[in-house]
Amino acid sequence: NGSKSLPQRMVADPEAVVAYSGGHLDHPVRGAIVLPPFSLDKHEVTVRQYAVFLDALASANPTAFDHPAQARQNKDKTGHKPKDWDVWYPIAVAGEKFDGHRLTLDCPVFNVDWWDAYAYARWKNRRLPSEDEWEFAARGKEWRKFPWGNDWIAANANGADKPAPLEDHTRWSPVDLPESDRTPEGTLGLAGNVTEWTGSDQVHPEYPDRMIPVAKGGSFVTNGEINAGKSVMVMTRNEQKHWLGFRTAAQLSKP
Repeated sequence: NGSKSLPQRMVADPEAVVAYSGGHLDHPVRGAIVLPPFSLDKHEVTVRQYAVFLDALASANPTAFDHPAQARQNKDKTGHKPKDWDVWYPIAVAGEKFDGHRLTLDCPVFNVDWWDAYAYARWKNRRLPSEDEWEFAARGKEWRKFPWGNDWIAANANGADKPAPLEDHTRWSPVDLPESDRTPEGTLGLAGNVTEWTGSDQVHPEYPDRMIPVAKGGSFVTNGEINAGKSVMVMTRNEQKHWLGFRTAAQLSKP
């Protein structure tokens, strides 16, 4: 019922991207890497943005942006609606509580698997960031531990140990909160809110012949610091978690 909708925080520039020059870099673990110039979404993709994507798919070919391996690796998957979308999307529209926690349209989309994130990015003429791109955006050329520096400050990120709700948000928060989860270049939310899918793979820790996707960054379920250099264990591309979302990237041509 729209009449009882609560006021929602509006993110000022949800489509903004931040440009990174990349370069020849000395990664503290992987050694010398070359990173071409790229752009990264300033914010995590929101519920509002994802709803526009679903509307576009509904009036076009719903499989137009699927990854070529999607049907082979997840034969049961049809469409790109997040898990329980029909339950929680109307709640986000009204700005009410889902699972006991306030949810609004400018909170990050969640319950999306890797295939959903891939398709959204492709629809935007973008892609998922590589692990190196994500990490460089979060850590900078000095490879700091956190987006803001080398000292963990719980109040700087939307983690489980944040000292207070973020404008009455106890779980998901609008993607521009807290404003202190910010890199010097202005990218927001890399330390908390939701963990993010990337386009990279890593070796399974127990099965070295098996590759699993790389996810990066802390979320509202993370207790304590999460070093931006570490990846989060997600075992398959099919996982849909209430703490897992994404943002997109694109190559930039050199000037």
